[in-house]
Amino acid sequence: MNEQNNYSQNCREPFKRYSQVNWNGNSSYLNQFTKKFVFKEAKRSILGVKLNPNSLFQDDKWEIAEFKELKDELNTVKSQLNNLNLNEWHKHTNETNIGNLINTRIKYKISPEFLTQAWCKFAEIVSTYDLIPNVSFRTGCFNSVHLSEAPGAFITSLNHYIKSHYGFLQWKWMASSLNPYYEGNRLDELINDDRFMMHTIPNWIFGDSLTGDLMNVENMLSIVSQAQNSLQNNIMLVTADGSVDCQLDPAEQEVNIAALKYCETIAALHLLQTGGNFVLKLFTLFECETLCLINLLCNAFEAVEFFKPIKSKGGNSEVYVICLGYFGRSEIDPLLYVLKSHFGRDITKKALFKCSELKTEFLDRAYQCAEYFMKHQMMVIQFNVKTFRSFIKYDKEMIKETCQRVAQEYIPFYNLRRIPEHKMLVGKFILKESQFCNAIGSRLYDGSFSEIQKQLHTTNTVQNLRYLLKKVESLPDTWENNVECIQWECKVNLSTITTHLDVTIGKPVGKIRQSRFCQRNVLKLYFEVKALVKSEVIDNNHREVHPDHKVCDLSHHPWNTDIDEAQKQSVLDIHSLISTMEEGDTLHIVGLTLLTQFTVGLVYLLAQSFQHISFVKPTSRSSNLIFFHHKKEVCLSWLLQLTLGLKNCTDENNSVHSFVPVKHLLYLSGVRFYYAISTYNYNLLKVVMLEDIKTELSQIDVNSEESTSTKKEKTS
Repeated sequence: MNEQNNYSQNCREPFKRYSQVNWNGNSSYLNQFTKKFVFKEAKRSILGVKLNPNSLFQDDKWEIAEFKELKDELNTVKSQLNNLNLNEWHKHTNETNIGNLINTRIKYKISPEFLTQAWCKFAEIVSTYDLIPNVSFRTGCFNSVHLSEAPGAFITSLNHYIKSHYGFLQWKWMASSLNPYYEGNRLDELINDDRFMMHTIPNWIFGDSLTGDLMNVENMLSIVSQAQNSLQNNIMLVTADGSVDCQLDPAEQEVNIAALKYCETIAALHLLQTGGNFVLKLFTLFECETLCLINLLCNAFEAVEFFKPIKSKGGNSEVYVICLGYFGRSEIDPLLYVLKSHFGRDITKKALFKCSELKTEFLDRAYQCAEYFMKHQMMVIQFNVKTFRSFIKYDKEMIKETCQRVAQEYIPFYNLRRIPEHKMLVGKFILKESQFCNAIGSRLYDGSFSEIQKQLHTTNTVQNLRYLLKKVESLPDTWENNVECIQWECKVNLSTITTHLDVTIGKPVGKIRQSRFCQRNVLKLYFEVKALVKSEVIDNNHREVHPDHKVCDLSHHPWNTDIDEAQKQSVLDIHSLISTMEEGDTLHIVGLTLLTQFTVGLVYLLAQSFQHISFVKPTSRSSNLIFFHHKKEVCLSWLLQLTLGLKNCTDENNSVHSFVPVKHLLYLSGVRFYYAISTYNYNLLKVVMLEDIKTELSQIDVNSEESTSTKKEKTS
């Protein structure tokens, strides 16, 4: 067993405080380029003892008082933000961020593909550290896997680096992330940008469940297996840039992110070949979980460093752990079985390592590292708070000059160079053209942190409903002026592209928790309303149907409780009706939900056999789609394929998720199709929310009156 450390654990004697020797309380623009901390140097072991699988997860989670003091100190500074409006604060910190001119300069000078903050952060990392091992240069082949990668900027940044510095290198990549096209994933966990993903979908792995959930051990192992098979078991770099939304609990960011970081790390240890490298995003270094994770990494890699890119805002806790020289599976395999057994969202209450097993030398470095980055963060927050309250001319001029100097220095410092368009993975023009697919709404939260907390913890249902009603009523009208229907004509003949449906199988969705076919802010409102509404709203306001139309009413299917079953029954109903239609007939579909890739694909499929479609402006909660002039029977063969696919999917844990590639639905079908679908959903959900809220408020009033009447009767 390792020598027992002399750090206090609750009642142990405290030790002296460490300060980084370079720390002087000031930070010139040059210091921003060198914000890194060498935790473990190559060829030097901090622990020096081979880990014993039998000693893992034996003790309850522990806490070290000195690290707790650092956490409290940081949270005290962060609490100054509690009463500041979040949108105004973000706007101000963008202005004071010393890296705020870098993107503009890179766009003009370098003009890269998919330029984002993440692109720049990875450009800094890969330019600072030797992430491509020597063995890859010798063989001329380099493979990487990118976990929690959406929207994909680490990949485009790595491609830019390789093409601009090592053009001879044959590079292959795979990526994984929560699947933005799987409607069972939670809205607040997804990245709302798939411009790059939709064009590179063959390189993305979502696992057997199709969810992309890396925190489910079976799905993680299937992601690992698929990546290894695709890259011939020769993966030399893994990145993990995952995060979670901590706006509602910023004081416990490190705890809230711990399970994801653990799962990403275990996945990386499965993926990497000996000598490979790992880049992991972390935040603070105060908690038992993070300290244990770093201890594990120090045992698995030759060198471990912490690095904060200049493009990572100084006021946040984000930092990247650079792990170089993987010792290999032969060293770590004895541990992996135990590590996998404590895998998932609800991580064990036990600590990965006993506190007594962590050497004093290790904890010394951990404390120095935690304090070093914390002081940088506190300094930036305090400056931003001061300037938020009083932004004097001197401070503005100082920031402006610093930003300009940083932007000028950035490109030569990191040796960034242009690459031609044909060396890009997708291309700037195509990505720009794809932006229409991202119906990005407003920020999910508005107001100050204290105001948001007060609203979230309000138990008054009437007050919450009226608050939501106000928000729904303020949604702008997006329907085309004086038009009852949005028309769309399918100009892409699916049969010229493929003869078979691209059926994908995954975990049944059950309930819709997100959709790629509606604005994010509207969906969030819709889910908030559904959580509060208890009354069942019956739609008796059906649209008048033309007597010559063939009507397929799908509104009785369980769209709200079992989307998978509703979709299956809808296909059977539509197939049955279509088979009886003659040329020139019109099909009127009532009650089809257009929030899933399955149902939108179904509309796209049906459009192959009709002259055009009308999306009728919603005036009630029932959807109405009219398909005019049946012209050919090609969709019958498609529907037959789909019906057979549904019947063959007998495993209750699997279901047909989609059959038309998402790229067709979002991009190749043209702007008009996606516009029609997303506009239709936006307006339909708005109508549904208004009806639900008003019905619920009326029911509450009725119940209140009945309760009052009953009390009076008892009194009399």
